[in-house]
Amino acid sequence: MSFSVQIFGKHIFDLNIEDVYSFFQLPREENQNLEFKSGEVQIESIYKEICAFLNSSGGFLIIGTPKETSEIVNGREIKICKGYNLTYLIGILFPDTVHSCK
Repeated sequence: MSFSVQIFGKHIFDLNIEDVYSFFQLPREENQNLEFKSGEVQIESIYKEICAFLNSSGGFLIIGTPKETSEIVNGREIKICKGYNLTYLIGILFPDTVHSCK
């Protein structure tokens, strides 16, 4: 099963912006297969995450997420992303720059 189906319940090519808005209405925490980056991310950081996924079991990278905040849950500080405040990419990514890996 693909990561997009596990996370969103849809094939990656069936996802739309409303799916992303809905996803972030609940607090979301990153894990070994799910990584969030705001739209202010540098391309080098994206490469780093892709390499980490390639050296593990793979993953799903969402770029343009709400900015991370911290919350205390059960005495532990966690970083979460939540809300409609998506951060759009400042730079331009070309299709031949970053490719989808399955």
